[in-house]
Amino acid sequence: MKDIYDVAVIGCGRMGGTIDDEMWRYPRWKGPYSHAAGYTACPRTRIVAACDPVEEQRRTFGDRYGVQGENLFADYRDMLAAVPVDIVSVTTHAPLHCDAVLETVGAGVKAVF
Repeated sequence: MKDIYDVAVIGCGRMGGTIDDEMWRYPRWKGPYSHAAGYTACPRTRIVAACDPVEEQRRTFGDRYGVQGENLFADYRDMLAAVPVDIVSVTTHAPLHCDAVLETVGAGVKAVF
């Protein structure tokens, strides 16, 4: 078992990394809620890559979660080919999940959420 697992997030939007900004409306919620916030809260995971077709979302996600610019991608296929990871979260719109999950499994990633 590894000490630290490298993580990539496919989809840098709401569920990927920003929904926690809305959770103040729910005082009972103790978060984290987004995938990225959950990984950040876990000492055994680190986010090393992310992708989103929208450049601004990629950049904002990278700044917020400490992902280097060279590991921010517009296409998840490019990301999977360039950055070895242990875990991938697919947080795109539901109709896009199937292809992203199949590509992720095909790339040899052991855990996919």
